[in-house]
Amino acid sequence: MNEQSLPHSLPPNPLRSEDSAPEQTGSRHGGGVSNSQPTETAASPIAELIERIKKSADNLARDHTSRGDLKIIARTLQELRYAFKVFKPYRRRRKVVMFGSARTPPEDPAYQQAVAFGRAMASHDWFVITGAASGIMEAGHVGAGREYSMGLNILLPFEQASNPIIAGDHKLVYMKYFFNRKLMFV
Repeated sequence: MNEQSLPHSLPPNPLRSEDSAPEQTGSRHGGGVSNSQPTETAASPIAELIERIKKSADNLARDHTSRGDLKIIARTLQELRYAFKVFKPYRRRRKVVMFGSARTPPEDPAYQQAVAFGRAMASHDWFVITGAASGIMEAGHVGAGREYSMGLNILLPFEQASNPIIAGDHKLVYMKYFFNRKLMFV
């Protein structure tokens, strides 16, 4: 029985399709033959990645991707680009991510524990990244203080205003998509 005859076989991997397969540039150990002519992009790994992004964008047009899907892709790229820009100055700094409920009141023992944890992390020169809202997220920032706080807030209707510790800070990023937010927590 071959793969084609399986009743629930998966479609071909779109990342391995003929139009998006990466160009072969020789072996990892330098002994291979290149299939492409040396270009300016081959000299710069960053320029090569930018070209891959552009090629993907061109492929979206060629594939007649729907307007709705294009809006998602455009917003995703914008959000990630901006978040990377904001966090770039802190790339080599240690960080810890705190997750927790936005509805935990300050008198709750968990809130107090989060304050203590944030304070301990800041005392060791670690930044505290939270979802920037109230509750446990605010508690982590209370402990760390504004200087050691970073926030990734999500844009939700009627909810999730930034806590007063991080509100208005240059280390606060607002995002529409949860998946971008989760990626930035990593």
